[in-house]
Amino acid sequence: MNKSEKILYHYTSLEGLLGIIESKSIWATNVLYLNDASELNYALKLLSDEVNDIKGEIPLDANWLAKLSFFDNLILNIDEIILHPLNFGFFICSFSEEKDLLSQWRGYCPGGIGFSVGINLSKLKDCAKQKECSVTPCNYNEKDHKLALKKLINDILYKYDDEVKRAPLLKHGIHGEDKLLIDLFIKIIKLAPTFKTQNLKLKKNGE
Repeated sequence: MNKSEKILYHYTSLEGLLGIIESKSIWATNVLYLNDASELNYALKLLSDEVNDIKGEIPLDANWLAKLSFFDNLILNIDEIILHPLNFGFFICSFSEEKDLLSQWRGYCPGGIGFSVGINLSKLKDCAKQKECSVTPCNYNEKDHKLALKKLINDILYKYDDEVKRAPLLKHGIHGEDKLLIDLFIKIIKLAPTFKTQNLKLKKNGE
């Protein structure tokens, strides 16, 4: 292996290592059952705040009333996801750039006994692609989170006229607004597990 190739490390217990060896795979876990499951609600509530901010900037005229209604529907759907998160599958597997990090030993190796398994990043990406997964770095900067969500919302506004007004009813009976909501939440599903709060970061580093 080329020394310049980047390695990521997966911290796990003895039982976890045996499972990896026997199955020749690393299992992803539903984010709701991890210590940082609250990150999902954090991302969705942040999205709700951004939507409400944009709603406040929309002029109250006839041409924009439909968009206001659309955003109201968007907020209702966000609340529904928060109240019934098990309707969606958010599965993640954690890796670290550090091969010997105390917070990782404590978080993933019971009693501090476990293993830090090094995996070639390029090969990990190839494997993830084959399984329709992605390898994405986590981000602890709230400003970046808001910018990413604002971009998603602006993309929705940009597409609204084309996909709702010009094509109110799409194939299979799906309405243009429904398609926009589906597209948005698929993107949120990909982003949410990468959003980490500063409070959680400080807690882990201070353990």
